[in-house]
Amino acid sequence: MLCASCTSESSDGPDIDWPHYLGDPGSRQYSDINQITRENVHRLEVAWTYDTGDSAMYQANNLIVDGLLYTPTPTRNVTALNAATGEHIWTFEPNSVHETVDRGQQRGLMYWASDDSTDRRVLTVKGSWLYALDAQTGTPVPSFGEGGWIHLGDGMDLDGRPQVGLNTPGYVYNDLIIVGANVGEDVPGAIRAFDVRTGERRWIFHTLPRPGQPGSETWPEGYLEKTGGASDWSGLAIDTERGIVYASTETAGPDFWAGDRYGENLFANSVVALDASTGERLWHYQIVHHDMWDMDLPAPPTLLTVTHEGRQVDVVAQGTKMGFVFVLDRVTGEPLWEIEEQPIAESELPEMRTWPTQPVPTKPPPLMRQRYTQDDVSTISPKATLLTNEMLQISGSFGAFPPPSLKQRIIFPGYDGGMEWGGLAADPDGILYVNVNEIPWFYQLVPTSRPDGTPLPLGERSYRIRCAACHGVDRTGNPGSGFPALTGIADVYSKNATMDIINQGIGRMEICINQLLFLPLREVLSATRAPSSNCACLLQWD
Repeated sequence: MLCASCTSESSDGPDIDWPHYLGDPGSRQYSDINQITRENVHRLEVAWTYDTGDSAMYQANNLIVDGLLYTPTPTRNVTALNAATGEHIWTFEPNSVHETVDRGQQRGLMYWASDDSTDRRVLTVKGSWLYALDAQTGTPVPSFGEGGWIHLGDGMDLDGRPQVGLNTPGYVYNDLIIVGANVGEDVPGAIRAFDVRTGERRWIFHTLPRPGQPGSETWPEGYLEKTGGASDWSGLAIDTERGIVYASTETAGPDFWAGDRYGENLFANSVVALDASTGERLWHYQIVHHDMWDMDLPAPPTLLTVTHEGRQVDVVAQGTKMGFVFVLDRVTGEPLWEIEEQPIAESELPEMRTWPTQPVPTKPPPLMRQRYTQDDVSTISPKATLLTNEMLQISGSFGAFPPPSLKQRIIFPGYDGGMEWGGLAADPDGILYVNVNEIPWFYQLVPTSRPDGTPLPLGERSYRIRCAACHGVDRTGNPGSGFPALTGIADVYSKNATMDIINQGIGRMEICINQLLFLPLREVLSATRAPSSNCACLLQWD
């Protein structure tokens, strides 16, 4: 926590709460604080620090209400501190109730207070459990759900109890907790509202529509047996005056294989406006049709008011991985400026057709480059220039929507490009503030069956899906990019050490293949490490 040790004449300004994720239900990330100014910002000093004891990555946007700071720690505990002094007030450990392993980062909390402020609650999620905590004591509220918690896998209108998580919090609107969901690629997504007092589900909107529901006509026959996702993991915004909730949805699953779901695939990759009290769909706008590039909407919608053609217009702005900002009328969903359907390259794989066009706004202009070209080749060293030129010549560059192919293609903007989960910001003057990533990636489909159509062994198939992107289909790695071969890892690491690396990550390796851990371990294959990396990967065979 920082403070300006030498304050300006505006230092007597009011204390401003931050009671919602990203500041307010409009996801604007704006505050009226005036104690820190351009004149005194250089005098900031550390006022206090607090160590949560966690070593993982911190991604939280904390809440401050009535002088208390509420923060989710990287291990998903919740801690309340005196915001002025850093004094510890309480900590809630979800694992004291349900032992849960949850590696996903928690980006925030939700807060609610009754009209008379006698009932104040902080809402948090770990695993599939949504907890309601007393804001003063940090203890679960017994009247909520099953003693202070509900399981988010319940009330999905699905058989059984699927694992449903939440990295990005929703918002409390009146007495409703409105949230999206993190689901597996085989679990249909949803946006739901729960009673903040009891935990009872009040409404649900199926972002992957059920047969016969609006939007189902954009899917092929039997689609629910072959796909899932299309959920809202990146967050929400709510127009509290109009009672409208805006959701930004993800790609339908699987992210990169779309052969079983040809169609526009509503309501995936869409801004969806719902009646906040009932969940009724008011309008939608799809930003990517039939996505097979993982171009899900990575940030929550942002609400602001702009001057357009001489009049004030309330709009919702949606950032994308492609570096586009789609600006839509908040009430009607109509674009403020024309959006063109532009043709894209056709698929090179007959079993996976691309939708012929993708929407491109004419305004604002793209906020990042739209194609990786010769002008972008690295000049940091002669070797880097040589390698980059070689990759560009081999792969070709097709922008954000390269044709599905068994050949390696450059995708730029890439999967982590554009406006990521941190979101956009807006001020009362109608100015939008945007952070943009420019990261090219490779895009390539790899066969998971033999030439005669019979399936590969489960371990080899999983390796191709989860590991080959870095270490190569033939396990020879890519030394130029620092990814080592895996054809002799048993000479470097024991089986247990390799499992530890997969569980915990090492060097450049991300914790991205935990899905493999449930598979039978039969054989470990590997190779000598490249000097530039200490990464290793497990290959499993039936």
